[in-house]
Amino acid sequence: MSSAVERLQVKIEEFTRKYEQLKIENAKLTRRLQNPSFDQKEQQDLIKKLQEELEQKDEHIDTLIAKVEELLAT
Repeated sequence: MSSAVERLQVKIEEFTRKYEQLKIENAKLTRRLQNPSFDQKEQQDLIKKLQEELEQKDEHIDTLIAKVEELLAT
């Protein structure tokens, strides 16, 4: 069981790092979006893409948390 918990911990750490990277990328894109010469369609596409990526990461993190809780309950 401890190896399963360790694997989940590694995965959680990986997702945390990726989430932090997405937040940094989001901040960069936000600054870029504030540039008045930036095309509005391109803005909308980038925002939609980032929202989808964050939703996927959130869902995956929720799944991992549920698995950890399940393992801890046994």
